[in-house]
Amino acid sequence: MIACPVCHLPLPLIDGDTDKRGALKRRCCDNNHSFDRAKQGYFNLLMVNQKKSKNPGDNAEMVLARKRFLDRGFYTAISEAINTALVPDAARQPGLQIADNGCGEGYYTNQLHQALNAAGVQHNLYGIDISRDAVKTACQRDRDIEWMVGSGGKLPFMPNTLGMIFSVFTPVMADRWKELLTEDGSVWLILPAAEHLLELRQHIYDDVQTDEYSPAAEMEQAGFKLDSQHKHQSTVHIPADALPDLLTMTPHGWRIKNEKRVAITALDGLDVTLSVNLFRFSAINNG
Repeated sequence: MIACPVCHLPLPLIDGDTDKRGALKRRCCDNNHSFDRAKQGYFNLLMVNQKKSKNPGDNAEMVLARKRFLDRGFYTAISEAINTALVPDAARQPGLQIADNGCGEGYYTNQLHQALNAAGVQHNLYGIDISRDAVKTACQRDRDIEWMVGSGGKLPFMPNTLGMIFSVFTPVMADRWKELLTEDGSVWLILPAAEHLLELRQHIYDDVQTDEYSPAAEMEQAGFKLDSQHKHQSTVHIPADALPDLLTMTPHGWRIKNEKRVAITALDGLDVTLSVNLFRFSAINNG
């Protein structure tokens, strides 16, 4: 399943030392490129030439804010919408290999894992993110999931091995996805719709953008066709003590002016719209 990020040969686990949980600690390819499991439980397969900064991806502050926020259940409705769509699709392929591209701190990955187990769907699940801080945190959720630091644009898998790739709130990086999928494989993209967090954005921006991005054209260029699209929309109340974490975990927190940040964190709470589009794609040449 796993490909060496250096030479792209298979990178299997090697019999030998195990960690405290009994998991094998080393992966090595036939060219003797070797990678050790970190003490937290993940493999770092991100090469230096794949980095655009010293510590790419979300930093520790953003990761912990997102974990606190998501663990309080404010986005449960989004997670349930994802599981409702993906679990029946996964059930078509026993023993499915699934990759979460841009898993972050692992909330959606773990929720899907639990839903698949509850439905009796045999699977292996891999969470990949370019942020080491995010993957370290994800390891705390479930060691049955294989967590890896890696590039979403160069996912470390062998060709024709993944039955499903899914991505939640992550930029589309589909150039290599087609070659990784099995014949009946699918790609699910979960992206914010125009109304997502509208009330929060109205507090931040003078001119609120309501354009809605569709990945269909970009995915078609990468060799995929759109099979289905549907929308989930609901409302949730965010209490005052969770508003700072919501700001910190989103890109809006990078752009907000300080006086508006102060005004938002002074609110008693805020009802916000959760709105996401769920897109299913399959490879054009795969039937």
